Amino acid sequence: MGITFQITKKSGLARRGILNTERGSIQTPAFMPVGTAATIKGLLPDQVHNTGADIILANTYHLMLRPGVENIKKFAGLHQFMNWKHPILTDSGGFQIMSLSSLRDIDEDGVTFKAHTDGSKHRLTPEHAIYLQEQNGQQFVSLFHHNLVEVCRSVGDIECALRSLVLTWDNQDVNLDNTKTVLHDLVQ
Repeated sequence: MGITFQITKKSGLARRGILNTERGSIQTPAFMPVGTAATIKGLLPDQVHNTGADIILANTYHLMLRPGVENIKKFAGLHQFMNWKHPILTDSGGFQIMSLSSLRDIDEDGVTFKAHTDGSKHRLTPEHAIYLQEQNGQQFVSLFHHNLVEVCRSVGDIECALRSLVLTWDNQDVNLDNTKTVLHDLVQ
C-alpha cells in the first residue's frame, strides 16, 4: 500500500488531512501520546486508541536503554512489543542531547551518553539512530541532529539550523523501504 497523504479540507493556510499507512490512517493534525519507553503509562493500548489517538510517539534513546533493541526484536518489532496495531513515530534521541546535557559528550560523529538509569555508556550517531529505529519497525523514522546544539547556540539561528539539516541529510547512509517508512525531521 505505501504511505499516502490526502488533504480533506483547507481554510486559509490551515489544512486537514489523512495520512494513510499500512498500520492505519492518521487524521491530521494529530495528537500523539508519548510512549517514551514503549508504553503509555496508566492506559492499555485499546484505551489509548479509544481516546482518538491514531499514532504513538516513542523515543529512540529511551528504547535503546530499556527495553533495548534485542528485546524488541524478540517480539518482531515495537508494534508487537507494545501490543499497538497502529502507526508509531520515533524521535531520534536528539532531544536528550539537551535534556541530558550533563550526561553526554558530543564530537564530530555523534554523542556518547552516560545512561541516566545505570551510568553505562551508549553511543548515538546519525546512522546508529536510524539503524535502531529501523530495527524497531516503526513507520516514521527521525533524523538525529547531534551537531545542532553545539554549533547553533543562539535560539532562532535558522540559517545555522538549515545548514545542519542539509549536512545531516547528506551524511545519512540509509536504505529504508520508502513504501513503508518515512524518514523525516523534527525541529526541536
